[in-house]
Amino acid sequence: MRWIAPRLLSRWALWMSLLVLLVCMVSTLVWLAGRYEVSQVENRMAEDASDAVSDIRNGLTRNVQSLQALQFAGQASAPWEQEAASLLREHREWLRLEWRDVQLQLKSEVDTPFPGPVFGHMGTMFQMPEVVQACSVANAKAAQVTALVPMCRKPMGKVSK
Repeated sequence: MRWIAPRLLSRWALWMSLLVLLVCMVSTLVWLAGRYEVSQVENRMAEDASDAVSDIRNGLTRNVQSLQALQFAGQASAPWEQEAASLLREHREWLRLEWRDVQLQLKSEVDTPFPGPVFGHMGTMFQMPEVVQACSVANAKAAQVTALVPMCRKPMGKVSK
């Protein structure tokens, strides 16, 4: 009988260690499955974010190309105004396009046909620091970047370098 109790105790110890090992393995498996699921969700979100960035980039590139085409509307202000009005009708998110000379004096402007005038209640001189900053940044870049800011358009379709 003396040998039965220690043998029974060692069997129970082996079964308990097996049970503890099994619980550890199952909990590790559940944790790894959770991590895998989280990584899959993160990968899908990263793909969606990169798709959104690509769509936004493509849209902004088309907008830049439209504004660059506006530079070549003609030397007179009437064709420029017609082209600018057409662009404003196509792009509801644009509220105003301005054509400025080298001294940043307003040569022509076109407001969107949808809401009221943008600067109707406070005038354009309120925005002059932003205009000067935008034009100086645009002038510091290459001629291609100058087309991004239609307010900085030089006379006769020339851009600054």
